[in-house]
Amino acid sequence: MRIADLTNEDLDHEVRWYAQVLPLEGQVVVDVGANVGRLSEQMWRLIGGRSDLHSIEPIAENVSEIERRRDDLDAKRWFVHPCAVTTRDATVSLQISEDVTEGLDAAVVDAGRARVDRQVPGRRLGSVVPDATVVKLDVEGHEYAILDDTLATMPAIRAYAIEFHRVSGRPLERALAALADHRYELLAAGRRANDPAGPWVSASIPPTLDWSRIPVARTYDDGSEFKMLHVIARRPMSGPGSSRPADSGRSVGTR
Repeated sequence: MRIADLTNEDLDHEVRWYAQVLPLEGQVVVDVGANVGRLSEQMWRLIGGRSDLHSIEPIAENVSEIERRRDDLDAKRWFVHPCAVTTRDATVSLQISEDVTEGLDAAVVDAGRARVDRQVPGRRLGSVVPDATVVKLDVEGHEYAILDDTLATMPAIRAYAIEFHRVSGRPLERALAALADHRYELLAAGRRANDPAGPWVSASIPPTLDWSRIPVARTYDDGSEFKMLHVIARRPMSGPGSSRPADSGRSVGTR
């Protein structure tokens, strides 16, 4: 199935953006932090039968929903892994919150410094899917630690789709610079200034981009601010699927 065959109701803006700028055909695609499998299912509908898809999720309730989606589609090349991705093969602690639209969210935490709601098996990505070539990371701040590991040990990864969260002690520009040092082109999700509710478009970003240039997504009652940024890091591509550089009509920001 091609993206042109799918309606706006079939795919949300995020997956449409992935389909336009990520190399998906014939790849080993990994959805790390798959939640209830909504994005995994949409990606399967794009690549089903032509690529392997791996959904990795640590919360058992979410895993059951992913498996239901997979089985409903009889998706033989969609694999589900019930674990958290981290930097070593060992038990990890999770803090769990409820997302009113997606189910349960989990964040890997230091058991000595934060509330622990559950402990689950933790695995390095290279132990779970050693042949991964396209990796999506949505792991509530743990993306920095995972990148530290995979950039050093998994050079065959062609592209990352990363939901970066602002985390104390983890500068955004340091993570972007590490990706650039490994020859990844950096694109952020943006929207055109004259179409703020329109589809996501690619904006080229420098590895020096920092959180001061990213708008606030949410302000909490205590005055603290939440920021996030969707970034695709891919090895340089050519041909019809390539994205053009950003123009002045595109703005980078939280989706």
